[in-house]
Amino acid sequence: MSLAGIALGNVVALVLGPLTSAVFEWTLDRRPPSPRWWFASAGAMGGVILMSFSDIELGGGRSANVALGLLFALGAGVAYGTYTFALSRIIRAGNPSRSASGSLFGAAAPILLVVLFFSSSSLTFSWSTLGLLSYLVVGPVVVAYLAFSAALRSLRSSSVGTLALVEPLGATILAIVIVGESLGALAIAGMALVLVSLVLLALHVDERDSSRSAYS
Repeated sequence: MSLAGIALGNVVALVLGPLTSAVFEWTLDRRPPSPRWWFASAGAMGGVILMSFSDIELGGGRSANVALGLLFALGAGVAYGTYTFALSRIIRAGNPSRSASGSLFGAAAPILLVVLFFSSSSLTFSWSTLGLLSYLVVGPVVVAYLAFSAALRSLRSSSVGTLALVEPLGATILAIVIVGESLGALAIAGMALVLVSLVLLALHVDERDSSRSAYS
């Protein structure tokens, strides 16, 4: 996000996540996504492609490196999709969603502590920083991912990931209003295409998802 912008980095990473989950479902679980899901995902990916060709101004006089930023976003998207599929498999095995989420994040915590150790020099510890970190832990991590794991009890991982595309759209709005990012016409058109694809999927979730557990 520091290289390609908050808006573009979020959209690319979050769109690639459900596509990665769908590939795992198709190859490992022999559960191909529905034609409706492919249609919505194709529209979302088309929106991402449009955004990648747009001019991006990061705001604050920062210079952008869209190509390198997109490369990192692709890596994040694959990791996110792998996490979603792994969590759905753990829940499918009969484990409670809260226990599954706690176990995955607990296992990742030691690795993140190592990252914090090497990056702590760039952090300025103060009450405001502590408050912000506390919010990041409680809100976007604990509350959000408990809800995310609960959704995986009745929806397929690919569908949950696609519905979660509302996150980068919200991040894009905040990036423009608060950070001062400026998006070109192609980026705006790509965002609109992603939003339309998301609405189509949200209004027509696969009947197999809404009527029963995807892995029953």
